[in-house]
Amino acid sequence: MDYKNKVCIITGGALGIGRCLTREFSNVGAKVIFIDKNKEAGNENVEYIKRKGGEVEFFLGDIAEEDTLYKFAEFIIKKYKNIKI
Repeated sequence: MDYKNKVCIITGGALGIGRCLTREFSNVGAKVIFIDKNKEAGNENVEYIKRKGGEVEFFLGDIAEEDTLYKFAEFIIKKYKNIKI
């Protein structure tokens, strides 16, 4: 599958498997949006992806909190109309 310019949403994208996924999808050209509650690790991941030429956005929050989940969804829907991954 061609991931170039496809919008990819990842939860828990600051560390561990989530971080690996954000970087791999970015490496193949996807626009990555991720949410995580770890601000420091999230910002570090954004810097890393941008240094490598990737397109990324980080939303700070805990998806276990219903209000945060709705805000994250609203943010994505307003900015990106066509989500693929």
